[in-house]
Amino acid sequence: GDGVARVAGLPNTAVNELLEFEGGLLGLALNLDEDAIGAVVLGKAEGVEEDGREERSPAAGQFAEHHPDAERRRAAAEHVALLTPVAKALFTELGHRSADEALQVWGGYGFLHDYGIEQTVRDSRIALIYEGTNEIQAIDLVQRKLLDDGGRRAQALRSVLAHEVQACQAQVGAAAFAQALEHQLDEWARTQEALLAAAPTDPEWPLRAADDVLLGVGHALMAWAWARLARTALDPHSAPPAGGRTAAQWLDSARFGLEWLLPQAQVHWQRARQQGAALPWPVPSSS
Repeated sequence: GDGVARVAGLPNTAVNELLEFEGGLLGLALNLDEDAIGAVVLGKAEGVEEDGREERSPAAGQFAEHHPDAERRRAAAEHVALLTPVAKALFTELGHRSADEALQVWGGYGFLHDYGIEQTVRDSRIALIYEGTNEIQAIDLVQRKLLDDGGRRAQALRSVLAHEVQACQAQVGAAAFAQALEHQLDEWARTQEALLAAAPTDPEWPLRAADDVLLGVGHALMAWAWARLARTALDPHSAPPAGGRTAAQWLDSARFGLEWLLPQAQVHWQRARQQGAALPWPVPSSS
C-alpha cells in the first residue's frame, strides 16, 4: 500500500528495468538486494498481490544490453542514461509527497507511532537524499544529459515519445491526450533551446533551473504514460485482463493525471525559463 513492492524470483534484473505485475500493473526496479528486488509501483499498489506473478518487460535497459541491432542498443543506452536521474528524483519526490499528504488525513494523530504513517513519512524522506540527492540528479540531467551534446539525445527521446501523439490522434476519444503530450514535448524543447542559447554567457542559469527542468521533463514523461494508457483503454481490441481494473477505470486514471496533475508542469517550465529571476541570497550582517 506504500507504492513499493518487494519482488523475488527475477534474477539478473537491472536497476531501472521495467517490471510487469499480474494484471498489467507496471513497476520500476530500483533496489537490488541479494534475495529480492525493491520496485516502485507505477500505479496503485493495491493492485499488486502477495505471491502474484511478475515478469520483466522489454524495457530500454534490456534493449541496451541484449538487442541484436547495435544501433538499437546504442539508442536504448542513451535513453536509459537520460531517464535514470528523472526516474530516481521524480518517483522519490512524489512518493514522499504522497506519504506527507496521507499523514494529513489523521490530523494530529498522524504524528503518533500508533498509526504508522509518521514512520512512512520519515522513511520516504531519506529516498530524496540517498543514491545521489535529487538536486544532484537534476544537475546531472541538465548538464550531462540535455546540454552537453547540444540536445541531441533529448531530441531523439522526444521523437520516440512523439509517436504516441500520432497514435492518440488516430484513436477516437484520445485527442486531448495527444494535444497535452504534444504541448509538453514542445515546452521541453523550448526550455532546452533557451538554456543551450544562454549557457555560454550565463553558465549558472542551468544550475538555477535544474530542479524545475527535471520536474518538467518528469511531467512530460507522465503525459506520455497517461496518453498511452488512455489510448489502450479506448481501443476495443486491447481489453485488460479479466479480474482486474476495467478499461473505464484505467481511462479515469489517465484523465485524472491529465486534468489534475499535468497542469503543475507549466509552473516548472515557466520558472525554468526565467533567466533573470531573483534569488534571495543571504546578506551578511554588518554587526
